[in-house]
Amino acid sequence: MEGQATRLLLPPAVEEAMVAHGKREGLREACGLLGGRKKGTLWLAEVYRETMNLSPLLGRYRMDPLEVLRFSHSMETEGRAWLAIVHTHPQGPPLPSETDGAEAFYPDVLYVIVGFWPTIDIRAYQTDGVAWRRIPIQRGR
Repeated sequence: MEGQATRLLLPPAVEEAMVAHGKREGLREACGLLGGRKKGTLWLAEVYRETMNLSPLLGRYRMDPLEVLRFSHSMETEGRAWLAIVHTHPQGPPLPSETDGAEAFYPDVLYVIVGFWPTIDIRAYQTDGVAWRRIPIQRGR
């Protein structure tokens, strides 16, 4: 892995954007991308970009790889970094599923899951393709 995070700083506006996107999608998994800055092992989220879920199945998400590439390039152009892939679990907790593990193709970014059951909860993880490591989220600025 290129870089490892020990903490993700999540400002209220970014958190609110992710939750609002998930609520609008209802039972479909919402998905998006986080960008920001890496200050050593502290990763600072600054941008949430909604993406379209191309999966026809409930309980799954699939992003357009070209959209992901364009986002990564735009972050680099702005002097920022692509930090995370975000998706929701509309009917479950924010724990990586077996499918999440099988489709975690980017080891240099975090995977942020917004769970809506039993309450709204957001968790971040990093994976090496074998195991998931939970990354603490710090709310605020």
